[in-house]
Amino acid sequence: MQNWGKNLGLIELRRTLITDTATAQQLTDGRLILLTDEVAIPRDTYRTLEPWKRAAARAFAVGLTCDKAVLSGQSAARLTGLETLDIEDRTELQLPGANKPHGPGTWHANVRYRSTQLPEGQIEEHHGIRVTSLVRTLFDVPRFHGLRAGIVTIDSARRQNPWLTRPTLSRKLAAYPPFPGVRAVRQAISMSVGNSGSAQETIARLVLLEADLPQITSIEYQVEIIYDNGRRSFFVDILLNGWLIIEIDGANKYTGFYGKKTDKVLLEERARENILKNEGRQVLRFSAPDLKQDPDGDCVMLRAVADTLDNYVDRLVALAQPR
Repeated sequence: MQNWGKNLGLIELRRTLITDTATAQQLTDGRLILLTDEVAIPRDTYRTLEPWKRAAARAFAVGLTCDKAVLSGQSAARLTGLETLDIEDRTELQLPGANKPHGPGTWHANVRYRSTQLPEGQIEEHHGIRVTSLVRTLFDVPRFHGLRAGIVTIDSARRQNPWLTRPTLSRKLAAYPPFPGVRAVRQAISMSVGNSGSAQETIARLVLLEADLPQITSIEYQVEIIYDNGRRSFFVDILLNGWLIIEIDGANKYTGFYGKKTDKVLLEERARENILKNEGRQVLRFSAPDLKQDPDGDCVMLRAVADTLDNYVDRLVALAQPR
């Protein structure tokens, strides 16, 4: 786990000297922003952070001020480098052992306590803060945030930790005493995969599976495409019916975030698509907004996939007609 406090320049006010008038002045004039009553961050740093990094900064700040409470759920997942379905508005905490939190009226602002049993063996300490262990975190996310959130985080953990197979996670779950929400955890494990490329790819997979489109006869994930007489290859995100490729583009793909200039990314993308088209395959590209479903479960991706598959069938029927 990275040291978020050091990397973001968090300031623990209780450790500053009474004579530190510079820090007091920065708080007064707004150059420092309070994340908690006791932890501040430079305003300019905070403004440049993406929303998920702001959530991480808030969670780490809360962790620095906790004497007993343990960061858990999506907050623990985020700080330990796991992807989450969404950005929690309140930092999640649990008390160790069988201790129960007081009522919500006594909680500090922007925190949420979960009432659970938390053995010391399921707690880790990093950089002065306490978080739930990896496996405990993976079980807490579907338990408290639902099936889809759980699958996103478990997929992320399995991608980073190949030893986290379905059987391994199932055995670890079986060793836990019964707890509310265990069914969601069990289902999240069974639906997880070890080769999802990103949270958005996981969401796309789940949207397709839940839609159960009759036009789809097969779904494959992270499929290797081999070309140049077997000498070269690359992977595609999702392959439908053996020919329709779904690529999910992350928000940073065209920003240079990964060290490649935008024009180079686009050229490589075009070259890959030409290779795929020459092999008789078609590519559809989507980003996060295209996966957002309306109340009926429909979304841009599902409509485009259904239309493309329908048109393919129509073309086959037309070609089969006698001339």
